[in-house]
Amino acid sequence: MPSRRAAIIADGLGKRYNIAPAGDDAVTAPPSLWHAAIDPLTRLLRHRRHAEEQEFIWALQDVTFTLEEGEILGILGRNGSGKSTLLKILSGVIAPTEGTARVWGRLGSLLEVGTGFHPDLTGRENVFLNGAILGIKRAEILSLFDRIVAFAGVEQFIDTPVKHYSSGMFVRLAFSVAMHLRTDILILDEVLAVGDSDFQARSMEAMRAVMRDGRTVILVSHNAEVMEQVCSKTMLLWGGRIDHQGVPAETIAHYRRRCFQISDEADPTQLPARVSLVGVPRHFSHLDNSILTWMETISDDGLPTRSFGTGDGITIRIGFRNHDGRPPYFSVFFLDRMGAQVMALYSCHRHADFRVSAEGVVECRIDSLRLHPGDYTVLVDYGSIDSGSLISIDCVPNASIIRVHGGDYFLPIGAAAVQGRFAQPSAWSELE
Repeated sequence: MPSRRAAIIADGLGKRYNIAPAGDDAVTAPPSLWHAAIDPLTRLLRHRRHAEEQEFIWALQDVTFTLEEGEILGILGRNGSGKSTLLKILSGVIAPTEGTARVWGRLGSLLEVGTGFHPDLTGRENVFLNGAILGIKRAEILSLFDRIVAFAGVEQFIDTPVKHYSSGMFVRLAFSVAMHLRTDILILDEVLAVGDSDFQARSMEAMRAVMRDGRTVILVSHNAEVMEQVCSKTMLLWGGRIDHQGVPAETIAHYRRRCFQISDEADPTQLPARVSLVGVPRHFSHLDNSILTWMETISDDGLPTRSFGTGDGITIRIGFRNHDGRPPYFSVFFLDRMGAQVMALYSCHRHADFRVSAEGVVECRIDSLRLHPGDYTVLVDYGSIDSGSLISIDCVPNASIIRVHGGDYFLPIGAAAVQGRFAQPSAWSELE
């Protein structure tokens, strides 16, 4: 079988941004006759001095990869890791500081909501404008127009200027245009994370159609499930450099270990169930001192443990110091091996006026843990309630790890045969 041709070759890509030095030299004065009269030698010396003082940030550095026709590349990474910078270089929006990017074929990109849309034009006019930018003939756009509008669900507003669209309408139309107007290469940045559940389901089906169609795609997403379902290969960017490349499951697992500092060899059942949260890494903290001080997981028999069976009860206790006496909330998230949040528990779901003392312990009880067997990272969060909004203040992303085993919950079929995300009990009976 002949090998596929390259669609994109990136060779040593790097992007550097300048940061003006602090002090008076960072301020650019308006031009004057005196400045214009400075002799060329003086201007040259001043330019050299400023260049020596100039500070730089590398948003992207030494990125090299090849993407063949028909492949779907998923790019993972934290915010600020260089993902959007890379996509902008490949799309021709910005030029690299070093390295080269070669692209074969017609390329379409959706880097952010409404990319390529003119706010004063109607939805209809923007569809044809995007097609013209991509070099697509008007007859082809006309043949696809009804499908584009129906997929986006904006039939009633298609002749309204898009500046009057809601953000949801905007992104639905932009995504629909990107998916239906045929391009050889499609670049998508976090577009599958928007819209309601119905639109996301249709978006996933559209992505599967793209796979069947053999188009080349680069997709940035924080959704590990999407990556595993649609991507043929994945890349992790960390600090502007490629940290890992491989199949989705391997890259996602590597990303999780990076983010949560988890070792493959670690057995959570051998670790203490009660852990101190003082001094451990935070997502962020608005205070000098940590509010969340410790947490512990407890079984039905009242013993501290990190091992639970599917369907078992679990109690989570969290120690805290309240910072200002405002009504707080506590939340606990369970993340699977790929870093996807599979369950979220909020104190404010049942206690809208939840108040606590200056220092104490809160307890969260789950009567039946419905998670399938596996290891789960536990994230704990503390915040305040302000005018009906939740404001996160202290968040510990890797507070603990628990292990869930099948126990006798799945008898007689065994846990290996069970699919889905949750183990939800159900009652069955035969009707006469």
